[in-house]
Amino acid sequence: MWIAEKIYYQGSSAFTRAYQGDELVWDLLLSNTLKFTAKANNSSVGLTKKSTYHTLQYSTNGSTWTNMTTTTTINLSSGNSVYIRGTLSSNNTTTNYTNFKMTGNIKASGNINYLWNYNNPDAALKNYCGYFMFYQCTSLTDASELTLPSTSLTDYCYYGMFAGCRTLTTAPTTLPATVLANSCYWNMFSGCILLTKAPSALPATTLKDSCYRSMFQNCSGLTEVPELPATTLATACYQQYAQSTAIQMAPELPATTLATECYYRMFSGCTNLNYIKCLATNISASNCTTNWVSNVASSGTFVKASSMTGWTIDSVNGIPIGWTLIDNNYLKFTAKANNSSVGLAAKSTGQTIEYSTDRDNWTNMTTATTVNLSNGHSVYIRGTLSSNNNYSNYTNFKMSGNIKASGNINYLWNKNNPDNALRWYCGCKLFANCTSLTDASELQLPATTLASDCYSSMFSGCTNLTTAPKLPATTLAYGCYGYMFRGCTSLTTAPKLPATTLASSCYYYMFYKCTSLTTAPTLPAEYIPSSAYQDMFYHCSSLNYIDCRAKDHYDYMVTSSWVSGVAATGNFYRASESWFWEIGSDGIPSGWTVFPPLHY
Repeated sequence: MWIAEKIYYQGSSAFTRAYQGDELVWDLLLSNTLKFTAKANNSSVGLTKKSTYHTLQYSTNGSTWTNMTTTTTINLSSGNSVYIRGTLSSNNTTTNYTNFKMTGNIKASGNINYLWNYNNPDAALKNYCGYFMFYQCTSLTDASELTLPSTSLTDYCYYGMFAGCRTLTTAPTTLPATVLANSCYWNMFSGCILLTKAPSALPATTLKDSCYRSMFQNCSGLTEVPELPATTLATACYQQYAQSTAIQMAPELPATTLATECYYRMFSGCTNLNYIKCLATNISASNCTTNWVSNVASSGTFVKASSMTGWTIDSVNGIPIGWTLIDNNYLKFTAKANNSSVGLAAKSTGQTIEYSTDRDNWTNMTTATTVNLSNGHSVYIRGTLSSNNNYSNYTNFKMSGNIKASGNINYLWNKNNPDNALRWYCGCKLFANCTSLTDASELQLPATTLASDCYSSMFSGCTNLTTAPKLPATTLAYGCYGYMFRGCTSLTTAPKLPATTLASSCYYYMFYKCTSLTTAPTLPAEYIPSSAYQDMFYHCSSLNYIDCRAKDHYDYMVTSSWVSGVAATGNFYRASESWFWEIGSDGIPSGWTVFPPLHY
């Protein structure tokens, strides 16, 4: 029998704790409080050092709290947990900070902010608050369910937080901060040699001095680093950013103007790195690329901005010797087989389009135009869209053979200023039913702020599309991704979706009937607005993994049929605070394993 305690607050009700008999099985406060769980016997948690401004308490039952000092050792057997909460009354310093010590095998979960202000975990962070917090905790193995929810950071707040955690395999899933401060992530995971899974994104677009410096230095097991959408850089912001022999592809670097030492030794020692896309056009800042690619792979691909002429070819400071150089600019279609072609099935009344095979001579393109291509040959496309499209007035390409798309899609809508704001429906149905489009991995959709329905149905019906473009946008709009990949039955990997604030209907029907998709993109948003996830993965029959960090939602059809027809078994990861989930096609798929488990 379940009995729940309830409180009433400002006219609303909320369950605060639940019991099964006399056993406390869920507690609202404890579901958020920092928690350490033993994954092996003979484990323990204590403190090597405690800031003079820090009061800390621990509890093993959620009701009795005891002050914690550097003489405290909490012994844990496998499966047992200890909860930690605290208050930090003033800024820490480089000599006055709190550092945990651990033995055995420990998993960290809960909201880190409860360590600094458990009465108001949404309060602003203090300088150095997490400085060396878990430094050299070699028994900390899993931080995948640890949340760092602050969106506005302070100087050195996470500096060296996990540095030297040599057995840590998984980092916190998301780092949502968009307002940074000096040195805030410096050395955060330095020396985490077993770390294989990094946070999904670093969404800030304006950086601060040394903010990501040495963040993944000497992380030799890391295969992929987070997306880096920043366009405004700062001194040493990515200095010695990542050193791992397992990284093969660098995150896209969209900034056009580099800052002093910003890329200094950024990928030095990444011996298997063989792909870089860097859109810089001004690299005059002092030491901005010094040794940034020393000791990378001997062959690879370097994508640059077409207007950029300042790169040197060398294997230390510029474009690595032996790499293939690709200009990045106009929308580009390349034939991967003979007897291929590109044309227009429809053209918006507000759009002018030109094509070229040499980027010097341009010809107007109409629905009567067909550009024939033999294997390996390309056509470049540019244009201007003078007004908003709509669902019946749009541009739609047609193709035959086997076509790869690359280049910057924004040149199709504003060839003279591709960074201009998008128009409504600008990409609506753009490649719909282009069954000859097979590869969009190098197609750029660089806008970080979207417009209503701007990409709706863009690839709908592209049944042979195997790879999608990256989707870096963090400011969404109504219907912006609706139906985008509907019926893309050959798509095996979904693009990352870094936005933490959603818009109504933003993802509805996005992957409808993508039957080859096995893993959903991480969904980091904590709030789901109306219809945002409606039918998102409808009949994705191979899908068996979802990581959704939502804590709350708007009631109207937010997840209606979103997992109808997915795989019969799978894993569903949720925020520990989320208690709105139901089992079924509108919630968590029936038959799937839920982490952490639901206790209704």
